[in-house]
Amino acid sequence: MCDMSHSGRSSTRPAGAGVAFSCALHVPRMCGNSASRRGGLAARSRDCRAISRGRAARDARSRGARYCGEDRAATPSDDGAEGKNLDLTSQAQAQAQAQIDKARALALSFADETAKRINATKGIFRSFALFSLYFTALMLIVRRSVMAATLPFERILLASLAIILPDLARYSFADLSRNITVLRRARNPDNIEEEMFPYHVRLVTLTTLLKVVGFFTAGLAGISTGAVIVCASQVVFNSLVTLRWVNGSLFLMRREDRAPVLLLDTVACGLCLCCGFGVAPQMCAAVFLAIVCLYWLSKYDIDVIF
Repeated sequence: MCDMSHSGRSSTRPAGAGVAFSCALHVPRMCGNSASRRGGLAARSRDCRAISRGRAARDARSRGARYCGEDRAATPSDDGAEGKNLDLTSQAQAQAQAQIDKARALALSFADETAKRINATKGIFRSFALFSLYFTALMLIVRRSVMAATLPFERILLASLAIILPDLARYSFADLSRNITVLRRARNPDNIEEEMFPYHVRLVTLTTLLKVVGFFTAGLAGISTGAVIVCASQVVFNSLVTLRWVNGSLFLMRREDRAPVLLLDTVACGLCLCCGFGVAPQMCAAVFLAIVCLYWLSKYDIDVIF
């Protein structure tokens, strides 16, 4: 009966109600499954995002490390490039300095060559002028001794001056050729100061002019006066000279070295004065000629003869 009533209830229940009931029974189960499914998806998405963030962080770290490594690797290359640039700059400066030094050396050599040529030209002109002056003076002395009306002692004085003129001219050529530059380049065993060189050159120039004037005076005007001027120039030179030139070397002239020659020149000057004043002119002229001959014979024995 119960079965029947149950079956009757069941039989009298509409068909749609069973379906609805069964749906009602399954809906909560399906809702629970979908919620759990959504939770799993959310967890998975969170895990994926976390993984992606982790990967992004790792990639960023790796990229940063790579960039740092590149920077570190680039720094030495930059330093190397800067070093190369510095090397190139230093090489360029060294080459420029070398070119400047070479140009300066060329300029100095050109200046030296120019100075040498100028000195050579001056030397040629000086030698030609001296030769012309001495040769003209000699010709005047010879003409006057041969053609002019002169006294016997005057002829003796003229002959003495003609004998001594070539040797004095040779010493003038030698002394004037030794300018300050030549004296500085010469060997200097006595350590002579260079301040004495200009004084020596001026002394040589002055006494050479005096000798030329004396010879011209003897050839054109007073014979005794010209002889006195020539002898006086020798006295001045031998009393004031301080340098001696021997085989390309300079030596300091001592007073005792020039005393014999100075005495000889002083005696010759006194004899010429005696001839000029008429004090035993024949004898004084003869003694003067003897002194000149003695000069020629002894000039290689006396250490210093100018």
